[in-house]
Amino acid sequence: MVIIITAIALLCGCSFFSSLNKKEEDEEAKITFFVDGKEYKVVETKEGILSLPTEPSKEGYAFGGWFSMENGGGERLQEGDRISTNTKAYAHWLKIHTVTIDFGGRIAPLYSHAIDGQNFSLGEIITLGYNLEGFYHDADLTSPYQTTQAVYGDITVYGKITPIEYTITYSGLDGAIHQNLTSYNVETAFTLSAPQGFYDKFFEGWYDNESKVSNLDNMIGDLNLEARWSNYQRIDSNGTPMQKGNYLLWGFCPQTVKADDVTLTDTVDKRGYILGSDNCYYAPLTANPDATSLEKGIKFSNGKSIAKGETYYFKVEPLKWKINSYSTDTNPIVQLTSIIDVAPYKLSSSGTHPNYYQNSTLHSRYFERDFVNYFTLEQQRYVAISKVATTGAHAGISYPSEDDIAYTHVEAYFYTFSVREVSSMSFGFTHETKRQIKATDYAIAKGVLCDGEGNACWWTRSHASSEEKSIYAQMVDFNGNLTPVEIYSANVGVLPVCQFSFTPLSV
Repeated sequence: MVIIITAIALLCGCSFFSSLNKKEEDEEAKITFFVDGKEYKVVETKEGILSLPTEPSKEGYAFGGWFSMENGGGERLQEGDRISTNTKAYAHWLKIHTVTIDFGGRIAPLYSHAIDGQNFSLGEIITLGYNLEGFYHDADLTSPYQTTQAVYGDITVYGKITPIEYTITYSGLDGAIHQNLTSYNVETAFTLSAPQGFYDKFFEGWYDNESKVSNLDNMIGDLNLEARWSNYQRIDSNGTPMQKGNYLLWGFCPQTVKADDVTLTDTVDKRGYILGSDNCYYAPLTANPDATSLEKGIKFSNGKSIAKGETYYFKVEPLKWKINSYSTDTNPIVQLTSIIDVAPYKLSSSGTHPNYYQNSTLHSRYFERDFVNYFTLEQQRYVAISKVATTGAHAGISYPSEDDIAYTHVEAYFYTFSVREVSSMSFGFTHETKRQIKATDYAIAKGVLCDGEGNACWWTRSHASSEEKSIYAQMVDFNGNLTPVEIYSANVGVLPVCQFSFTPLSV
């Protein structure tokens, strides 16, 4: 804020000292100048013409001129006066008074100076962000102050100002709903919130041209704020956006059960999601919780019990992924941080084979069709296809080399971890408890097997034995231990893994 004050104070002289003891012929003379009783300087005229010395200074006073008598008495000496006789001159001082301009605490007071007895003029005062409506003698703003008047002591002048209201226009919402102010003034201080109701992209921030704006505080002028979006965000473990965060927000799906104070509207999108009063979307689901989980005391995240057959609504929220490995030369392996669904390893119990992950329900149905529905086509461009081993060192319970004749693999975008991988320290699985993965409310309602703390059982892609007709595969139980389970069990959770690209791929 720039505040400019111009105070004009005119020093009025007394009479001009046009001549002292003037004679027809000019004679050289000495003039002795005194300041507060002490000799200041002696000046000789030249051809009878007076040349004044440098003006003295005195704290708290303005120099009022040289006079033939003390305290401003007699005649005033002026540059160029004709003086032919030796004489004395005395400095005259004028008291300087402080003028305080008080704006009632809305902005910092302004200070100026006025010379005693002289007219003081309130010049142009610029109050950015405020309308200046006048000046007053009193803080209650009842007695108007004349802009020019004589001053005889320190005074306070009260300025009446009111904040200017500016408008805010929001653009780039692309169907989302903003919940911010549409007008503000210089005294407004608030943090801009992200738009709500949009679930196909991630909010990058509000921009005023190329400048990112996160809050309004002491700003002025009308604003046009543009919402900008990205297809994923990197965050830290607490969810704070970070350029090199160890987590990703990428994709959306139903997760948390609707809060009681949220009401549903009549707005339904193309996916069947319903807009709530909080401007978030919700997906309906009829609950079919796992009986064993209910015995263990499983509840929704809000602490409420689950009733089988009752329809609940779950908020469509960003999926959070953990970056398990990363280097500048390769794409990172990322895993979902919570169980978001359930599925059988294989639909039929007619038998399987250690090499048959590629023919399993998890691969052929869930990861090739169902799971990609959680991403837009643009978001799907950020996942790279991976060569996923289905036997041997990567997936099996034995460890032959990849040259082994039994080694097979499948190419996939999404897959599940193997026994080898969930036992690997490089992926952060340093202990059984590190393999404990929480279930979302949505997965609990679908029937995931989990304990009373919400830790869920989840599939690996490894079989439990090398028998050709084995009907068992390895899962991680809610305690984090590896456990065999029948492949047609429909209450085991799904924990997707993929190879992520930080730049979009051409697919």
